[in-house]
Amino acid sequence: MGEPRAVVATGPVQRDSPFGGVGFYGVHAVELALHLLPTPTAAPVVSVLEGAVLATVRAGDAHAVINLVERDASTAVPFHLQVVGARAVAADRLLLGKDYTLPSLRRFADMVETGEWPLGADDLLAPVRVLESVTEAVRNASISA
Repeated sequence: MGEPRAVVATGPVQRDSPFGGVGFYGVHAVELALHLLPTPTAAPVVSVLEGAVLATVRAGDAHAVINLVERDASTAVPFHLQVVGARAVAADRLLLGKDYTLPSLRRFADMVETGEWPLGADDLLAPVRVLESVTEAVRNASISA
């Protein structure tokens, strides 16, 4: 595959979610897009449409692309990840089992027990910063959800 040139994470978004708006579903796609790449050094460029939000941020020598598709009451686009390398492309739908949060919970419990952060502050906060930019762009868009 070669070095990653882009990581594209697609997932649902519900802008009017009572559980945190864009962040409720959006954080998962943001974390997926950033997980395989170095920490972004700039704010993302965000495009807001009526049915979708697209954010692109440079992360090292690659782009992290977050594609959030508005869900409705009965359906949602599945989580999907695409990695574009210098010589190949790999893509697949991500199926989440009932224990998909277990690795993160274990990492958090280890942090509490040992007092050691699993990631540096910049890496830990990178998804928060990207999601904050996405949320602000959605809030400021002149398009209704």
